[in-house]
Amino acid sequence: QQQQQQQQQQQQQKQSQPSLPKLPRDEEEYADWLQDFLLKAGRTSLRALGASVMRPKKARPGRLKKFLLQHRGRFVIDLQGCVDVNRSRRRGWRAQAISGKRRLMPKHDDIFAPR
Repeated sequence: QQQQQQQQQQQQQKQSQPSLPKLPRDEEEYADWLQDFLLKAGRTSLRALGASVMRPKKARPGRLKKFLLQHRGRFVIDLQGCVDVNRSRRRGWRAQAISGKRRLMPKHDDIFAPR
Protein backbone atom coordinates (compact mmCIF):
# COMPACT_ATOMS: atom_id res chain seq x y z
CA GLN A 1 0.00 0.00 0.00
CA GLN A 2 2.79 2.40 0.82
CA GLN A 3 4.44 1.73 -2.52
CA GLN A 4 1.17 2.42 -4.33
CA GLN A 5 0.69 5.67 -2.45
CA GLN A 6 4.23 6.74 -3.29
CA GLN A 7 3.69 5.92 -6.96
CA GLN A 8 0.44 7.90 -6.99
CA GLN A 9 2.18 10.88 -5.38
CA GLN A 10 4.96 10.72 -7.94
CA GLN A 11 2.44 10.61 -10.79
CA GLN A 12 0.59 13.61 -9.37
CA GLN A 13 3.83 15.54 -9.08
CA LYS A 14 4.70 14.76 -12.69
CA GLN A 15 1.28 15.91 -13.85
CA SER A 16 1.43 19.12 -11.83
CA GLN A 17 4.85 20.11 -13.22
CA PRO A 18 4.54 22.53 -16.13
CA SER A 19 5.80 21.29 -19.44
CA LEU A 20 8.89 22.82 -20.95
CA PRO A 21 8.23 26.15 -22.66
CA LYS A 22 7.86 26.02 -26.38
CA LEU A 23 10.17 27.91 -28.68
CA PRO A 24 8.82 30.73 -30.84
CA ARG A 25 8.28 29.63 -34.43
CA ASP A 26 9.68 32.69 -36.19
CA GLU A 27 11.13 36.14 -35.58
CA GLU A 28 7.73 37.86 -35.44
CA GLU A 29 6.54 35.56 -32.68
CA TYR A 30 9.89 36.09 -30.91
CA ALA A 31 9.35 39.86 -31.06
CA ASP A 32 5.84 39.37 -29.65
CA TRP A 33 7.22 37.31 -26.76
CA LEU A 34 9.88 39.92 -26.03
CA GLN A 35 7.27 42.68 -26.04
CA ASP A 36 4.94 40.72 -23.74
CA PHE A 37 7.79 40.08 -21.30
CA LEU A 38 8.80 43.75 -21.27
CA LEU A 39 5.22 44.87 -20.71
CA LYS A 40 5.01 42.59 -17.66
CA ALA A 41 8.51 43.12 -16.24
CA GLY A 42 9.21 46.68 -17.32
CA ARG A 43 12.64 48.01 -18.26
CA THR A 44 15.12 45.10 -18.31
CA SER A 45 18.80 44.68 -19.09
CA LEU A 46 19.83 42.92 -22.29
CA ARG A 47 21.40 40.06 -20.35
CA ALA A 48 18.28 39.39 -18.27
CA LEU A 49 16.01 39.69 -21.31
CA GLY A 50 18.08 37.19 -23.30
CA ALA A 51 18.09 34.74 -20.39
CA SER A 52 14.34 35.05 -19.74
CA VAL A 53 12.84 34.76 -23.22
CA MET A 54 13.52 31.69 -25.34
CA ARG A 55 14.79 32.41 -28.85
CA PRO A 56 13.77 30.49 -31.97
CA LYS A 57 16.02 27.69 -33.20
CA LYS A 58 16.94 29.62 -36.33
CA ALA A 59 18.15 32.65 -34.36
CA ARG A 60 21.82 32.64 -33.48
CA PRO A 61 22.82 33.26 -29.87
CA GLY A 62 24.35 36.61 -28.99
CA ARG A 63 22.37 38.60 -31.57
CA LEU A 64 19.65 40.05 -29.35
CA LYS A 65 20.82 43.66 -29.53
CA LYS A 66 21.03 43.51 -33.32
CA PHE A 67 17.53 42.02 -33.44
CA LEU A 68 16.16 44.77 -31.18
CA LEU A 69 17.81 47.47 -33.26
CA GLN A 70 16.19 46.03 -36.38
CA HIS A 71 12.81 46.39 -34.61
CA ARG A 72 13.23 49.98 -33.41
CA GLY A 73 9.55 50.59 -33.88
CA ARG A 74 8.81 48.19 -31.03
CA PHE A 75 11.83 48.41 -28.70
CA VAL A 76 14.09 51.11 -27.27
CA ILE A 77 17.62 50.50 -25.97
CA ASP A 78 18.98 53.16 -23.63
CA LEU A 79 22.60 54.13 -22.99
CA GLN A 80 22.89 51.76 -20.00
CA GLY A 81 22.01 48.75 -22.17
CA CYS A 82 18.46 48.36 -20.83
CA VAL A 83 15.52 47.56 -23.09
CA ASP A 84 11.96 48.86 -22.89
CA VAL A 85 8.91 48.88 -25.12
CA ASN A 86 8.80 51.81 -27.54
CA ARG A 87 5.59 53.41 -26.40
CA SER A 88 5.82 56.36 -28.78
CA ARG A 89 5.98 54.01 -31.80
CA ARG A 90 8.60 56.22 -33.42
CA ARG A 91 11.83 54.93 -34.85
CA GLY A 92 13.72 55.71 -31.67
CA TRP A 93 16.68 57.99 -31.24
CA ARG A 94 18.23 59.53 -34.35
CA ALA A 95 21.18 61.83 -34.62
CA GLN A 96 20.35 65.23 -36.00
CA ALA A 97 22.62 67.21 -38.25
CA ILE A 98 24.09 70.37 -36.77
CA SER A 99 22.54 72.44 -39.53
CA GLY A 100 19.11 71.02 -38.72
CA LYS A 101 18.45 73.62 -36.01
CA ARG A 102 19.13 77.18 -37.08
CA ARG A 103 19.78 79.71 -34.39
CA LEU A 104 19.82 83.36 -35.10
CA MET A 105 23.03 84.76 -33.76
CA PRO A 106 23.06 88.45 -32.86
CA LYS A 107 25.36 90.62 -34.87
CA HIS A 108 28.62 91.69 -33.34
CA ASP A 109 27.59 95.35 -33.51
CA ASP A 110 24.37 94.68 -31.58
CA ILE A 111 26.26 93.07 -28.71
CA PHE A 112 29.05 95.57 -28.35
CA ALA A 113 27.23 98.76 -29.40
CA PRO A 114 27.66 101.66 -26.96
CA ARG A 115 24.56 102.54 -25.01
